Amino acid sequence: MINILEWENIQTELRESKVRNYMRLETILLIEDNEELSESLAIRLRQDGYEVILATDGVEGLALIEELDPDLVVLDLGLPRMSGMKVLESIRETYGDLPVPVIVLTGNRDSRLKVRIKNFGVETMLCKPVRQKHVAEVIRDTLSGE
Repeated sequence: MINILEWENIQTELRESKVRNYMRLETILLIEDNEELSESLAIRLRQDGYEVILATDGVEGLALIEELDPDLVVLDLGLPRMSGMKVLESIRETYGDLPVPVIVLTGNRDSRLKVRIKNFGVETMLCKPVRQKHVAEVIRDTLSGE
């Protein structure tokens, strides 16, 4: 049998746990080598309530995916040191399926590219130039499962 003091302690722990979980920001890893684009998009996403981590090349981005376990990755394909396609290949070799939703940013409008990235499990490809508002909406919809 639980006495009143133990019951109050249990309720307090549950409330604190709910507050901690509620306060946790969803983490977005933005892998983009264009500093102006990444900084401005990061500002927008932080204003929308996300924690944003930046990586400027594929090697750094891949390491951060493994280290941080982000809620979502925004991945440019044209990256130095390791292309975005190589990042996707490395993720598939390591995990099989994508362990996290990925939104691809690219300046390449080739329809065959969309088919290639879908083979990696990527559902969304946005072509640059793209409005920050649109990227933010796609991220919100992806994280909410819409």
